[in-house]
Amino acid sequence: MKRNDWLLISFDIYIELEEILIWKLSEFDITSYSFNYLNKNNNFGQLFIWLPKSNWDKFRIQNLEESFLNLFRSYNYEFSFFRYESVNDNDWLNNWKKYWKPNPVGKNFLILPSWMELPKKFQDKNIIKIDPGVAFGDGEHPSTSLCLEIMEKESIFSKKILDIGCGSGILSIGAKKLGADNIALIDKDYLSIQSTRENIGLNFNNQDGFQIYLGTFCEINNKFSLHGFDYILCNIIAGVIKEIIPYFPAVMNQNGKIILSGIIWSQKEDIIKLLNLYNFKIDHVISKKDWICIQACLTKSS
Repeated sequence: MKRNDWLLISFDIYIELEEILIWKLSEFDITSYSFNYLNKNNNFGQLFIWLPKSNWDKFRIQNLEESFLNLFRSYNYEFSFFRYESVNDNDWLNNWKKYWKPNPVGKNFLILPSWMELPKKFQDKNIIKIDPGVAFGDGEHPSTSLCLEIMEKESIFSKKILDIGCGSGILSIGAKKLGADNIALIDKDYLSIQSTRENIGLNFNNQDGFQIYLGTFCEINNKFSLHGFDYILCNIIAGVIKEIIPYFPAVMNQNGKIILSGIIWSQKEDIIKLLNLYNFKIDHVISKKDWICIQACLTKSS
């Protein structure tokens, strides 16, 4: 990448809006962001967003700012508007890394930033090393941690896995750590695919057992006729999940299971109704803050 190819945007936020802000960021496919709560006692902080300049022209940025303005107004909060700063790749990495720390997830997982040593108190954990780059998936977001919590309770050993919207590759790496031996990963963002490859390399000596595809689920399915999966992992926005649920039965084994996340409470019933329509039985719904994760089983072949 060229120097000065990142735009750092910051603005003041209210703690009460954190979850809805994360949801709004996911709507715009923004995955490089952090919250700063140095002033948490005063009930406010800052949101920092890193945008690759090559993907964001001034009109798209104006649309983003207007969307946040409308969001704040709908909750009767004042909006401070965006502050802008151009940063180069090294500055971006240094800013991004300072917000990271080892993150225990579920009973046994630990998400470990790749540049940190493993603390002795976590020696017995199932370690997932992650350097997210610009890709979503560091284990901090409720939608990611919920997926991992369900996964570690499942019998994934020797199963065939499909990870749709793999981001940083964190869910597939977790699946491999749990014993899965045939994992297909899909993401439409080439930066996510690059991040996935790098993170697989951090955790394993090779990429044996992984097939990585650049494109949308429908594009890859049409090209390669995906089939025979025991589990589908899907941690993306609910609108996209709803579009691809009808295709799931055809690519799964009978009695296959799905783990869906990236869903907020208000979207829960629509997703469940659609799953029932396509012969999925809901096994578990778990939640964290305003986010839910749904685990369901295919009850009959289509």
